[in-house]
Parts: sequence; structure tokens; C-alpha cells
Amino acid sequence: MTAVRVPDLGEYWGTDAGLRAAKDLLGVLALSGYPGVGVVAEPVHVDAERLRDCGARLARCFAAIRSVAAAVFEDKDELYRFCSDEERFHVALRRLSTLPKAHSHPMRWDVVPCSGGFKAVEVNYGWSLGGINFAALNRCYDEHLGGRLSPAYTDPMAALLSALRRVEAEEGKQRWVLCDEDHYFSTYRSFIDNLTAILSAAGFSIRALPLSAWREIDHASERVIEVFTGLELTDDDSLDKYIATASSSGKRPFTSPYEVFWSSKAMFALAWRGIEERVVDEPTARLLSEMLPRTYVLRRELRARAIEERADWVLKPAFGLGGKDVTIGPLVENAAWLAALDAALQSERRFVLQRYEAPLTFPLHILRPGSPPEGGEHPIVLGLFQLDGAYSGAMARAGRCRNGNINVHTGAGIGIVRETVQ
Repeated sequence: MTAVRVPDLGEYWGTDAGLRAAKDLLGVLALSGYPGVGVVAEPVHVDAERLRDCGARLARCFAAIRSVAAAVFEDKDELYRFCSDEERFHVALRRLSTLPKAHSHPMRWDVVPCSGGFKAVEVNYGWSLGGINFAALNRCYDEHLGGRLSPAYTDPMAALLSALRRVEAEEGKQRWVLCDEDHYFSTYRSFIDNLTAILSAAGFSIRALPLSAWREIDHASERVIEVFTGLELTDDDSLDKYIATASSSGKRPFTSPYEVFWSSKAMFALAWRGIEERVVDEPTARLLSEMLPRTYVLRRELRARAIEERADWVLKPAFGLGGKDVTIGPLVENAAWLAALDAALQSERRFVLQRYEAPLTFPLHILRPGSPPEGGEHPIVLGLFQLDGAYSGAMARAGRCRNGNINVHTGAGIGIVRETVQ
């Protein structure tokens, strides 16, 4: 795919200069809240026009999915049940749906460069991974490699700063509170601290609190940045406090945890339902089939087909984090595939079958703390950020991972994207 390439840096990463660059890059990523995670050494260069076109096409896909949902479901409860089997999740969504419309709607699509072009394999609502200090990473590359790279870099964090400034332009200077679900707040505290530091350096009045400390917020004078989307991990008491205050404050949420249900991978199955049941017109069906792999909600009647066509499918939980419980059919033996299928069919959680899109591989290196650079052919996944439907930057992940799922939790490195003009 000529739209994506990596620069040939030769033996640079084995030189003294390369080792100094690697140390600095890993240091920036660690300060961003990802100590121990690798860096994709070579900045991934992507054609700027193709990136923006992909973003625009995915925005149209998302609008089409919403239209299909409105057409095929009688009410929101039916949509919630399609997204997830968990009743507690449905209850939380019903309650959150009563809140005012949010100011901002951030999303990240995971896009695979494959032989057929770009294919989006999942979408995540919220600021997930947007808090990485991409600007600092890019400055580090420029300091060490200068003119060997395209100068045009993307910074997904800029979209968050822009959204916050828009609120302050409309409503005056705010005192912001960055609020995350307790599990994520403790597990990713360095990430939260880094995000708080970036916002403070940009001139915002900001502090961070876990969701359970909601009572400590002065809601008359402070404004919450909702970054929690782990509703399955959010205790009822915290959710009660959030909904009660958000309903009575008279302020629109900055972002809304209600929107998390659009992150369900069942939405890809909904898109294909729209195609197969002719809910969408021909141009929209063509767009959806070009951008989204065929996906089905896992049902027992699909078991025989999934076994017979193992090499064609990926099994995923509708909601999941870090590649957990993802099984890639062509990368496992029959016994492991059968065991994963049957466990998913017996699970209380929703699972989907998604057509496997083999990512293209590129010659690059993964830098890891205390290890020599890992050179070779590595598959790449792009993270394409959108704010309110508009393209707002990109990142890359790459690496030969434990289960084939290219995720930082399974061994992938995080990389930057530089835009090019063909």
C-alpha cells in the first residue's frame, strides 16, 4: 500500500546517536503514562489526503450505523441489548441517556492497512490514548533525526485542547476536573497525571480525581472532563452521584459516558445487517462494505460455519480492553478455536465474529527499555482520531504480538504518524 510507508533509517538504531534517541523516546513515552511500553522506532508516514479521506468515509459510516439503529430497533433498550447482554450495563445506559447532550464527541477508529486498502476493525468512544504526549514525541524525533522525516506530524491531543477552548469561549474561563473511573484512575495514574500536566501547561486550570471522590468536586465552580467509559467497572454509588449532579448542575457534560455503547463491536454487525436487509441505499452499502469487515453477533447457529471457516474469522468480545479474549482464527489451532468459540457461546458477555483482515507488514524496529531494537517485518494498525466527526490526527501501533492482536497490552509498540503528500 503506497499510502503507508516507513523511512529506511538503515543501521541508525544501533549507533550511539540511535541509542541516545531511543532512550529519549522511551523516556517521553514513560512520562506519558506508558512506562515499559515499546516505541515504534520509525515514524509511520501516511499520505495526508488518504488519511483525511479515510476519516471522512468513517464519519459517514458512523452516521449510517446510527441511521440503521434508528430504522431497525423500536427503542433504545433494544439497541442496548444488541450491544451487550449485561443488564447492569443496560440500566446504566438508560439512566445516562437522560443527561443533556455533550459538548464533544471524541472517537478513535482502529484501522488496518491491508491489501484491500484501509479497513476499520473497531471504534472507541472517548479520549483513549489521546493523552499521549505526541507533540513531545515528535519534537524528540525532530531533534534527533531532523530532515530525514516528513515535517508534517499529527497531534491528537490538539483536538482536546481545541474542544476545551471552545467551551471556555462560549461559557468563560473554567476550573476543570479530570475524572476517571477508580480502576483506571489507579491503574493508569501516570497517564492521568501526564494528561493533567499537558492541560495545565496549555493554560487550563485543572486537577484530577477518581470517580468515587465525586463529592469533593465543587460543582458550582468546577467543570468535569469525563474520561471514564468503563461502565462495567463503575460502581452504582459513583454513577448515582454523577447522574444526580450532572442532571442538576445546568451544565452540559463535556463528554458523555453514555456514548460508550457506540464502542460495541456489535455496531459493525449492525452495519452489515443494514447492508443485508437493504436498510441502506446502494452507495451507503458499498461504503460500509469497503470500510468495515463483515461482522456478525455470535449465535449458536453460526458455530458450524465458524469452525469450517476458522481461517477467515476473528472472535472478539463486543466490549473489551487490551486484546483480552480476542482469538484470531488463522493464527490458532482448531482445538483452541473450538474452545474459544464454545466459551464465548456460554459467556454472559456478547461476542462477535469479524472477518479477518491481515495487516500489511513493514520493515521497522520496536524499541523497548533495556533491550536491543527488535528489527524485522512488523504488522501495523493505525489509530485514527476524530472529534465531532472531523479527522483530528493519527497514531500507530506495531509489533509481533503474543496472540496476533496488535495492542500495547499484548506487546505492541506505540508510534507516531507523519503526513506526506504524494
